[in-house]
Amino acid sequence: MLTATRHRTIVIHASVGSLSTWSSVERDAIMATLWFDEGERAAEAKFARTEELKFLALARRDKLFALWAAERLHLTGESRARLISGLLAVRGYPHHDAALLQFLAGATASATPVSRAEADAALERLGQEARAQVQAGAPPLAIGVSPTDVCRTWAS
Repeated sequence: MLTATRHRTIVIHASVGSLSTWSSVERDAIMATLWFDEGERAAEAKFARTEELKFLALARRDKLFALWAAERLHLTGESRARLISGLLAVRGYPHHDAALLQFLAGATASATPVSRAEADAALERLGQEARAQVQAGAPPLAIGVSPTDVCRTWAS
């Protein structure tokens, strides 16, 4: 007796006998199901890897953007760390890019202004650069701001 479970796994009951006593239709059904399960697992693994790479590229892009903004504004020391921590703590999904640009606009109100077009172009360029770096297997990007600072900024 064959039983198909919810996940298309074939359970072979001991009372059935050996595989050689089954008809070719039964054997083909089992092999097709097993082949389908392997294909499904491969597709799920590919999807998971693709999503992981997207996440890593977005995180790297945000770090590169924070570094670009600090350099563009000629910030050093504590003000640099505050800007980077603030940019890395920005939440705003599904409008994450707009939230980053809005935070940068607010943070630079008293300093040398960065135009939205310039920041948007930098975000796009750094996104492409980040994707290429992640696909090349680049190590994580250390930016000199502690995770505690980012979490503190995020909580406020």
